[in-house]
Amino acid sequence: MYDHPAVQRLRRVAQLGGANHVFPAAEHSRFPHVLGTLQAATLLMDSMDANIAADSRKSYPMSSWRLGRQFTEEERVFVRLAALIHDVGHLPYGHTLEDELGLLRGHDSLERMRLVARMESYRPLSQERPRMSEVSERLLVGWPLETLLERTYGSVRSKVVRRSVKVLDLVLELTAKDARVQPGRYDEGRFRVGLCRELLVGPVSADVIDYLRRDQHSSGIEAGSYNPRLLQYLLPCIPPGENTGESAARIVVDLGYQRRYKKDAATAVAALLGSRFEMTQVVYRHPAKSSSAAMLDRVLGHFATTGVLAEIDLAEVERLSCSEYADEDGMLRLVDDVIRRRLATSPQLDDETMLEHEQVLELLDLIVLRRLHKTEFSLSPSYEPDRFRNAVKLFSGPSGATPRTAFARRLEADFGLVPGDVVIYSSGVKPGHKDPNLWLRLDGDAFPVIQEGRADEEKADPSVEAIIDVYFRSQQQRFESLERFEVLLSNAAISQLKGMRANQAFRDVALLALKRWSSSDEEHWRDLRARVARARGLELGTYREYDTAARSRSTPWARYASGMPALFPNGA
Repeated sequence: MYDHPAVQRLRRVAQLGGANHVFPAAEHSRFPHVLGTLQAATLLMDSMDANIAADSRKSYPMSSWRLGRQFTEEERVFVRLAALIHDVGHLPYGHTLEDELGLLRGHDSLERMRLVARMESYRPLSQERPRMSEVSERLLVGWPLETLLERTYGSVRSKVVRRSVKVLDLVLELTAKDARVQPGRYDEGRFRVGLCRELLVGPVSADVIDYLRRDQHSSGIEAGSYNPRLLQYLLPCIPPGENTGESAARIVVDLGYQRRYKKDAATAVAALLGSRFEMTQVVYRHPAKSSSAAMLDRVLGHFATTGVLAEIDLAEVERLSCSEYADEDGMLRLVDDVIRRRLATSPQLDDETMLEHEQVLELLDLIVLRRLHKTEFSLSPSYEPDRFRNAVKLFSGPSGATPRTAFARRLEADFGLVPGDVVIYSSGVKPGHKDPNLWLRLDGDAFPVIQEGRADEEKADPSVEAIIDVYFRSQQQRFESLERFEVLLSNAAISQLKGMRANQAFRDVALLALKRWSSSDEEHWRDLRARVARARGLELGTYREYDTAARSRSTPWARYASGMPALFPNGA
């Protein structure tokens, strides 16, 4: 399994994507991460088995929760297998294209993981493959990962589930984001699918434990801490109920026994989840990483808006990046190749249009060369929240791709900038946020970290609840503070605006264009238009002339998305 191309391909996929533009030592790939996740999953199961043995000697006469059993051999096999292949669906710039821009299916979606698992051939080099042994040839042609899983683990699978369920489907139920977990089809005495899934993708999971330590070490960021003592407090427990069995077991963090509250246990959980926030803020959402995301988005948005790229082309990029072992630069080359093939088969384009296409395509080269656009101004939830919410609603996600492109192109036209000089970044709502769906246990009874709607509040220590509840609510609010909407400019555009002394005018126009247009804004709009016209040395017409021209134009950037008229609708 380790040697299959679907797993070996991960050596070429950077763990932190564009973050290596900022943290040069963060060059590690997804491959050591999946090995580390396998190791962490094994350590978690070993620790929980030891904790079960120790806890079984205690008495909880008033407890309504029951202690679960230790892990079976079948659970260990499939948890370790799922840990090894949980990231096979990752692509270069994956989080950018999937989570931030929403242009591709998620790496942990059923569709993406099945696509990779069913691939029959790989082309790791651009040239023809040399002669190789029969075994090596089988690995590259004709042995999909799905087939290898079935041949290797089919006998183990048959012990826990009926034969009609494939090994791949079982593994996807443990790892895929949109998988429908079905405990009823498994023998709960041998396999607890819900508990095993939580061990791999939950808030205190093998995946989180490995990537946080690995990413912190590689980037040199000391963000929070992971305390290995946390493993001493994890247990599988079964909630109350007449008909609940082992299949209902879930991971809980034990906070104490006989009112002896283990503060270090709560601190260890808080440190782990707090570390995830700090890494999201400092590394995963670093402005340079967001800049490369926005530049790539501008390329894809431009060619999708102009009809050059279709949805099928993005699917082709997705497929090729897996089969050809693409790294980050290779992914950008694939995007460039697909776009140029489409342009070659498009109807004859005039010189002006072709020049605009080439200027936008240059953004891909700028990403490779690390000539990234700089933030000209940004909005956040704490600064003009109404304007920020309107901007996020309009410009985020797949539905915001056309408005983002149109907004950037309109600003370029009004200020005489080159296509590609302006890019837009919109993080969406609660970027990187994951609800801490975690349960804590005190004196044998468990309660969630977020205390809404709990009926048995008298059973847990109020002081414990207050500490935990306040902390995790503040964590949710901290993640909300990471939301961003940014307008970024190329270095050349910044110099051009500075030469015209129009940097402030640019920010003022963009801010007004992000506000819903009303007649009360006309006077402000006229003042801005006059300022920009003087900076550019243009003659002005009347407001009515510009308003009529903007309404008559059919291009997507005739007006700003908020309804504000263009300053110069004819692109002066």
